[in-house]
Amino acid sequence: MTICVRTLADCINSDRQAIFGSQFTALRSEVFIVFPHRDEAVKCMSEEEAATALCRLVKDYVDVHAEELFRLWGTNRAEPDWYTSVVHTVVKLFQGWNRAFRNRFFPDSEVFLKLIAWAELVRLMNTTRVLTQLAQGEDAFFPQLQQLHSKFTLSRNLYELEKKTGHLHSVGAFDCDKIALDAVRLAMETHVS
Repeated sequence: MTICVRTLADCINSDRQAIFGSQFTALRSEVFIVFPHRDEAVKCMSEEEAATALCRLVKDYVDVHAEELFRLWGTNRAEPDWYTSVVHTVVKLFQGWNRAFRNRFFPDSEVFLKLIAWAELVRLMNTTRVLTQLAQGEDAFFPQLQQLHSKFTLSRNLYELEKKTGHLHSVGAFDCDKIALDAVRLAMETHVS
């Protein structure tokens, strides 16, 4: 069986199309976004492309930290501390990465970044649970995901509250809702009771 492996540029392009459609807001000059875990950089020519690349960078950080947490869980079977080991760490890494470049679709808002991180973690763990159960059976040992889902719901509620109070607009988050809604949609599509 052959598995299709897409390039980083392909992933970003398909994500951009899914989130923004044909919308294109040219940047004054091209921007390169570095993906340290992949040893790659992507060249972005539009605000939408840059925002999608930044979102993919957060997701990469989540994937790497979740993989490490899952490996540790496999060793000691202690329930994972999703927030400390993944979400908090990812947000701090991302915020320290390159504060000079932000755009209207991808703000430096901690509430927004946490929502993206929680959504990706939920998507990743739900998908991993399904694959584990397919490979090992319904009774396969797997971390409890109720706390993870609960924290994700709290993060969504906090994001919605920040939108209503206008706080997101004060940090330059004018159009970040498209990315937030896409991340939430992807997480919710993987939810299995």
